[in-house]
This record gives sequence, C-alpha cells and structure tokens, in this order.
Amino acid sequence: MAKLRNVIGAFLQIKRRYARLAEIGRFQEPITSGKYEPGQLFLHRIFGYRGVILFTWTARLYDRDKETRENEKSLEENGSFNPGKEMKAETQTYYQALIDNRDSPFIRAQPEIVTFLGYESENALYSIPGLDYISQGDVLPYMISDISSHPIHHELFDKFLYPEAKRVPPFAPRDALHSWQEKNRRWLELTDVHRETTSNIRITVMPFYMGTKVQKKLVIEPVLTPQEPAFQYTSHVSLQAPSGNMWGKFRFERSDGSTFETPIPPFALESREEENPDTSGTT
Repeated sequence: MAKLRNVIGAFLQIKRRYARLAEIGRFQEPITSGKYEPGQLFLHRIFGYRGVILFTWTARLYDRDKETRENEKSLEENGSFNPGKEMKAETQTYYQALIDNRDSPFIRAQPEIVTFLGYESENALYSIPGLDYISQGDVLPYMISDISSHPIHHELFDKFLYPEAKRVPPFAPRDALHSWQEKNRRWLELTDVHRETTSNIRITVMPFYMGTKVQKKLVIEPVLTPQEPAFQYTSHVSLQAPSGNMWGKFRFERSDGSTFETPIPPFALESREEENPDTSGTT
C-alpha cells in the first residue's frame, strides 16, 4: 500500500507541471513608419502584458546613450568633442494604453502607474489602475479572429472602444475617449522622455506636470534578474517655484554585496499656464 501511495503521489506531482496554453491572437508585423491606431491590440515587449492602444503622444526623447556614442565617435575621428554642447532631442511616438487586468498581478510595476488631478477646482489626486505609457518600439501588435470575445479585460475598454468589424484594427474609439483625453490632456500629456544606460542598466524618466502638492513614499529594493529585468514605478516631487531641474542616482547592490551607482538622467520640471485660476498650485 505504501508503494502504491508513493506512485500516485509522484503521478500527481508530475501532473502539476503541465500548463494549458490558449491562443489569444496572431502576431502582426510591427510597423516601421507611421503610428498605430486607437484600438490596436498588443503585447508589451518588456513586461509581456496584453494591452490596447487608446491614443498617441509625441514626445521629445533625450537619449544620452546616443549622445555618448556620438561623443565617442567624435573623439575617435577628431581626437576631441565638446562636452558642453546643448543636447538635441529627437521626436518619438508614445501611446496611452490600457493593461489587461488578468496580467496586472504579474507586471513589475506599481498599480498606479499613471496619476492625475481631479477636474475643475478639485485638488484630489487620482490614479487609474491599468493605464500605462508605452513607446512605439515596445509594441508587439497582434490581431484576433473574434472581435466579440472581449480581448482586454478592463472596465474602461467598453467605455472607450467598440467593435467595428470592417476597421483595422477592429476596435474604434468612442466619443467618450476623445472627450476624456481632451479633458485630462493637461495632466496626461507626455512631452519629454530622458534615457540613459549605465553598467547595462537603462533608466528612463518621464516627468509630468501635476499642478499641486502631492506626497508619496518611494519604492525601494526592486530585485532585477534575467527573468525579471525591468521595474517601473511612479513618484512625485513638490517645487516652490514654477520650474526647476531634477537629477540623482540609483544605488544597486550585486549578489556578492558590492554596489554601484547609475545616474538618473537630468530633466526639467516645468509648470504650464493655468487655464483656470482656481486650479493654481505648485509642481
């Protein structure tokens, strides 16, 4: 009897190792020029979640990795370079996107990736779980055969998009999405992105104007591994002036206990002109 019980136990243990895979769609060729349309389904290249594009932002990308490569090339060809020259930005497309709720627990990021202020004279700070910014290079588009299958589980999916069989992609934006974007453009708009890589760790910063004083605890000690190489979080800073600059460093500890630092790309914090005097505040 003991031997039989051991055999059954081993069999059950082996059974647990199997997983059932379900097809969610078929990959499309990523576009090399132009922009994805609202309603485009995608997988995130880094975080792996399912999502859908809502609308587009055009941002200025300050890529210090590119600047470093250009300086190294200039030093190699001419023997010198100008470290004090103004850094030029290139234009890059980013997207506001919804994250599938089923994938949210497995994403290495805070639940409140995007925060914004209330309407009119409200000073309340709001967050929408499952709302994210994604660069064009991180979009892996896919399509589905049954548009009535609700491919993205999020409470705003049906509010912002509706199925349209003859359209590509087959989900079209509702008027509610356009009005929501315009109403919250001031808080949601992505204008600048700063990127720098040190010791094979890339740090990307996206500053946003908030318009009020907010407080929030920082996130510390994310563990980066080959299986989970990325982490994303949100933080806020308060200024007593209409503009300023921010920079800093992250300190990392290796598995052997040694440490190293990576700089946060310097970036500007700018207030925007107040449309309503009742919503005045600091950044």
